[in-house]
Amino acid sequence: MQNHAALEKAQLLMQQGRFKMAEQELRQSLALYRSNAATRAMLSSCLLHQKLITEALHEAKEAIRLEPTNADHYHVLSQVYLEQERYAKAEDIIRVSLSHHPANADYLYVLATIYFQQQDWEKALEICEMGLHINAEHIDSLNLRARILNRMGRYEEANATFAMAFRGDPENPFTYANSGWAALEQREYDRARDSFQTALSYNPELEFARTGLVESIKARYKLYQLSLQFNYLSNTKLQSIRLLLVAGLILCVSHRVLLLPIYLLFVLFIWFADVIFNAYLQLNPRTAQILTKREKQVSALFGIMTLIGIGGLFLNIYADAQIWQTICLVSLGMLFPLTNTLRSTDYQNRPALTIIAGIIGVAAIGANFLADPRVVVQVLEVIFFHVILGYAWYESFLTNGE
Repeated sequence: MQNHAALEKAQLLMQQGRFKMAEQELRQSLALYRSNAATRAMLSSCLLHQKLITEALHEAKEAIRLEPTNADHYHVLSQVYLEQERYAKAEDIIRVSLSHHPANADYLYVLATIYFQQQDWEKALEICEMGLHINAEHIDSLNLRARILNRMGRYEEANATFAMAFRGDPENPFTYANSGWAALEQREYDRARDSFQTALSYNPELEFARTGLVESIKARYKLYQLSLQFNYLSNTKLQSIRLLLVAGLILCVSHRVLLLPIYLLFVLFIWFADVIFNAYLQLNPRTAQILTKREKQVSALFGIMTLIGIGGLFLNIYADAQIWQTICLVSLGMLFPLTNTLRSTDYQNRPALTIIAGIIGVAAIGANFLADPRVVVQVLEVIFFHVILGYAWYESFLTNGE
């Protein structure tokens, strides 16, 4: 009875978005009931909302170990894998839940989300419709259906679906946040900002809305709007465009090494416009306060390394010294793995690739001090950029899962 009361209290706190307090309540309960699978499953969900992925994964697996026939525990584990972008794994696990309860709207919502994240709009919509057929007022499924229709360019249907979700729950912060992201995709930036602000007024700790608000503020700038549209196209209609950018890097390395620094600056803006504009937002105290500590640290590091790379480029032009070219290439090249590693909630294989690239880059810089460095430096630079290319290729296919 005492544990049941603790779970109810934690559930209420989670509904209010007070995940840290819910976590404390659940951990106190686990101190008394360590073998309670339901508590561990709820703790996993609570940790997941706080982006504590490794801990969430551990608790979800513990819940399944303690109670392997409970479909809800597999549902929680699937959501953790979904957050890790391990889509194949997430689908396998949620299908275990569906094998027990095929008519569960919550389970179908997770499966539809997996397809949505992989840009399989038709399949995602089909699964979403199945869930809404079971429960026509399922808010999460209504929100997802609207987002899918929005990505498919069916804006009127998407807005009508959001209206249905608002009728079911007029004060749902997740619906406001989802409608904000849809408005961003429709280039209605003022409406997006209003939606995110409303979502945060209902739940100030909703990270999904906070990141959206940051995007809508940056979208006031025309240059960032172009970046948003590029990312939207690369995620929907022109999914191969990022691979073309990687191909451009290969051509530079193979045929026009001197063009590589300039091309790198172009690609860095395309891929990391959000980080660049975060650095700009830090200059204004009003906008700086909505950035997280990690976002500030990543943008500051990005800015420093970019300045070093640009400085090396100009010094190489005027001083014509090999070492400045190497410093420029290593500084700009390392931004790819380093930035993605630092801003990722789930590292997967990123740290290993980052460390390998860093060691080779430092070795290339150090080789400039050898008696006859030219050949050694050139070889190390080529190896360094093949590692960077491998990393960029890895990032392009990361969302395929495991």
